[in-house]
Parts: sequence; structure tokens; C-alpha cells
Amino acid sequence: MVSVERLLLFLMSEGRPENAPKSMREATKTALRDLQTMEQDASFKSQKVQFLLDSTLGRINLLQNDIIKLFSVIAVIFMLPTVSFLITLSARADSPKRRRVREGH
Repeated sequence: MVSVERLLLFLMSEGRPENAPKSMREATKTALRDLQTMEQDASFKSQKVQFLLDSTLGRINLLQNDIIKLFSVIAVIFMLPTVSFLITLSARADSPKRRRVREGH
């Protein structure tokens, strides 16, 4: 669209508009106005699509944060029993009775 707009601007300024028929000049002006309107509309739609994309990505980010938060809570809940179980196993392995069995007494 930009190249067509440049062509029309060139025709209006350098293309000897005073020698061109009136209908041609009016058609050129109308086409130029139409192109400018289409550019504005395309720009508006592009901004709207960008806004929708940004809001969608923001929503996805929030949902991912909620999922990670849930995983963190679950990890803490299951970590405490696991750690206490490992401490219990370690304490049993180091008990005096087990040491005597390992040493062969």
C-alpha cells in the first residue's frame, strides 16, 4: 500500500497534474484518500491484534504462575515426611545394635 501511495503522490506532484484531465486528478485524489484510510484502518487493527496477543500472553503467564505455586506447595507438603523418613533410616543405620551386627559381634 505504501508503494501505491508513493506512486499516487508522485503523480499528483511531479506528473504534471495541470495537464491531466480533471477526472484523472479527482480519481488520483480519491485513490490517495482511500489508501490513507486503509492504512489507518490496518494500523488500528494491528494495534488491536497486538493488544489481544499481549493480554493472552499475560493470562497464560498468570495461569503458569498458579501452577508453579501449586507445585511448590505440594513439594513442601511431601518434602517433610520424606526428610523425616530419611532421618529415621539414618538414625536406625547408626544405632549401636546395627553397628555390632555389621562389625560381626
